[in-house]
Amino acid sequence: QTQLSAIDTMAVKQVNALILCPTETTTLVPGVEKMNQSNIPVITVNRRVDGGDVVTYVGADDKDGGKQQGQA
Repeated sequence: QTQLSAIDTMAVKQVNALILCPTETTTLVPGVEKMNQSNIPVITVNRRVDGGDVVTYVGADDKDGGKQQGQA
């Protein structure tokens, strides 16, 4: 709820872009969609969001990382 509230505030302020480190993958979809409707690009860091349009994701490939850890 805290992140959704912050996203609402950023949408109202018409920021140039949003860099988001999501705490949840599904509950933040409405926030990302709101930013999309406001034509504000969204970048996610460390975790992806399950919906909406995200310009880019910055983070590790957890599946590949787990595979490499298992091999080590």
